[in-house]
Amino acid sequence: MRSVQVAITMRQAFRGVARGTLRTVHIRISAERVPTLGLMIFSPDQRIENLPDGSRIVAWKTRGLPVLAEWITGTGGVVVAEVPVELMTGVARIASGTAAAHQPV
Repeated sequence: MRSVQVAITMRQAFRGVARGTLRTVHIRISAERVPTLGLMIFSPDQRIENLPDGSRIVAWKTRGLPVLAEWITGTGGVVVAEVPVELMTGVARIASGTAAAHQPV
């Protein structure tokens, strides 16, 4: 792969993960976290939509759905996966596994 192609592939990745199919993702950042997380640049070609409730939708193309699902899960619900369904189910699976692992015995 030529260096230009590598650069394009990496640009389309989430945090440098360049495997998987290129997919369009939409995440919603809650209004209270827009001042911090809303400033993040996930991709140079991301699109932003500010919603009436103060939350923000950020959309971009990525190859890193599994890593993105892990990151979203770690935000404690202030970032919500909206598209694609595979991202939403990935977040739900990780969150369920984490909750199950932390049940008192």
